Amino acid sequence: MLLHNSTLGLFLLFGQPAVQLDLSTALPGPLDTPSEGVGFTEAIFSSASMQSIMSDRDCVGVRFYNAKLSATAPQGTLMAVGIRADGSDINGGILAHPYVACAPSAQNPAAVSALSRNGASGACADLAAGGDTSFSASVPKADLASLLAMAGCNGVRVLPIEGGGGTSLLIRAVTIDRTVVTDLGSGSGYERRAGDPCPAICGNPANYINEAQLNLNK
Repeated sequence: MLLHNSTLGLFLLFGQPAVQLDLSTALPGPLDTPSEGVGFTEAIFSSASMQSIMSDRDCVGVRFYNAKLSATAPQGTLMAVGIRADGSDINGGILAHPYVACAPSAQNPAAVSALSRNGASGACADLAAGGDTSFSASVPKADLASLLAMAGCNGVRVLPIEGGGGTSLLIRAVTIDRTVVTDLGSGSGYERRAGDPCPAICGNPANYINEAQLNLNK
């Protein structure tokens, strides 16, 4: 189900910054068609990577961005960051590397690369420059935590899907055993669908690392 953010919707209508991020209202919608033109087909994140993001005391959810780790990279990937209740990325700190990008290797499908705010912004720009559609989508902390708490789960598989007027994400519980990633199952018991995909459901442009690529300043 697609999560619709009524508070963020007010930003689109009246041009005022969203005050509170609300990821709780669910609307039905077919979101099971694989999405193309977003630079990646899937991304694997370990439980440790997700738990590290969610451990911040201000974190209410995790936002994912499609990105490219370099302008010459053969394909894109997905990066994750915690978000506050007001919808902003948790990306502060001079020495912070808050963005975690999936950077799989032959030995570790859940390997990650840590990016600073500037590095993450550049990764979004490199993806858009390559002709792919830049977007983001978020999942509530409680939803992600419920998947990671399942018996046998030590990571998630994140897949781009179409529905609700744009690209969103399907997040599925998996077992990672060295180089093998196995889905624990499918359906509502084993997966969650991300909400507030931006575009089309966007809040304050300052809250998004890829706001320039999304043309939210217009």
